[in-house]
Amino acid sequence: MAEKEEKKAPEIRFNGFSEDWEKRKLEDLIKKQFKGRTKAEMKGNHSNYLNTDYLNGGLTQKVSSFPDVNEEDVLILWDGSQAGRVYHGFKGSLGTTLKAYKPKYNGDFLFQYLIKNQMKIYEQYRTPNIPHVIKDFTSKFMIYSSQEKEQEKIGTLLKRIDNLLTVNQHKLEQLKLLKKAQLQQLFPQKDEINPQIRFTYFHDDWKQQKLGELVQVKGGGTPSSSIKSYWNGNIDWFTPTEVNNNGYLKHSKRKITEEGLKHSSANLLPKNTILMSSRAGIGKMAILSNKAQH
Repeated sequence: MAEKEEKKAPEIRFNGFSEDWEKRKLEDLIKKQFKGRTKAEMKGNHSNYLNTDYLNGGLTQKVSSFPDVNEEDVLILWDGSQAGRVYHGFKGSLGTTLKAYKPKYNGDFLFQYLIKNQMKIYEQYRTPNIPHVIKDFTSKFMIYSSQEKEQEKIGTLLKRIDNLLTVNQHKLEQLKLLKKAQLQQLFPQKDEINPQIRFTYFHDDWKQQKLGELVQVKGGGTPSSSIKSYWNGNIDWFTPTEVNNNGYLKHSKRKITEEGLKHSSANLLPKNTILMSSRAGIGKMAILSNKAQH
């Protein structure tokens, strides 16, 4: 059997670009690389000290050294349990355990390519036991590279998407805080019979009831895994590991057939049923978006 031909360009291209991409060493795409220094070597208040705490969202520390890294440079953690992790978009003085790559062409493109291959870096380009990026990483790691203008377009597009993700992540966190506050006010607190906030026209006291008085409890079931005709149908079949406190469940990883449902203790549950795990992840809950089996 003939070997599968390796693709030399992506399936989707910007208009005006048709040349094959060239496979090159990482070192061919950077003009300079250097290691960071300890904070003790850079006392003062001129520049942000770029250590892993700061890069991962921690507080800013100032040092006397003038910035040796700008937003275009790609940074890589060289030592420790997360050795091989890459960063981008920072300006300051490079801290210890980090290396900086100054790109010859487009830093956004280079960063996105490395991020795409982050797990590959972890698995193939670190030393065993005490994690450390291999010394000859830049000469061993290969990159498919296009002409500079195409790199710029790709890097710019992906950077814009990252920026949108950051903005929306911030909005999501704000909504989570809002929901947490509303939960405190829309449900009665301990030893109280009414919530702090009520909708208009509702004045009656809340009643304390047992959960079993408000719901019908049903257990789950599993069709025999040895009978193929029970599986790969169109009925969602959720396992405890899929019930993870993330709100609504839409589609299950595995599905069963009508025959599988009939020959098991499984129940076909209606939309908006609350699922609660009694095994793996005990107590975790979710709501069904569609009717499903559990």
